[in-house]
Amino acid sequence: MKAIFVRNLILFLLSGYLTGCGFEHQPQVSTVDINVRLGSTIVYTGRDFFIGTVPSGGTKDFVFTVENIGYRGDLSLTGAPAVAVTGTGFSVTNQPALVTLPIGTGTTFTVRFGPPTIDVFTAIVSIPNNDTGETDFWFSIRGIGS
Repeated sequence: MKAIFVRNLILFLLSGYLTGCGFEHQPQVSTVDINVRLGSTIVYTGRDFFIGTVPSGGTKDFVFTVENIGYRGDLSLTGAPAVAVTGTGFSVTNQPALVTLPIGTGTTFTVRFGPPTIDVFTAIVSIPNNDTGETDFWFSIRGIGS
């Protein structure tokens, strides 16, 4: 009798009927998960990312990596182009070589910062994809022309 009670209690807790106590079952919203980084620095969606200072009239390239860190399914970069940047002084010079990323794989793209004058420049980098939690992964990128 005690074993049946314990088993039923465990099933009850695992099934998600107990709410407000931290035992809720949280269904996975997305089986794919986009991750973007510059070197080892993670770039978060919706955030500002400062890349530093470049002499006006010069250029500097920044190679970003897009990864599928999900647990099931391919990450698809759905934009045309796959990565878009809007803003003065920034351009995408190399689009991702892959637009379909199996689990655990990644691809790179390059953003060039070429400030035309001495000033602060901001752009939006957008990576549309099939991650239901972040279908339009975007971040603002900011640099200074010196």
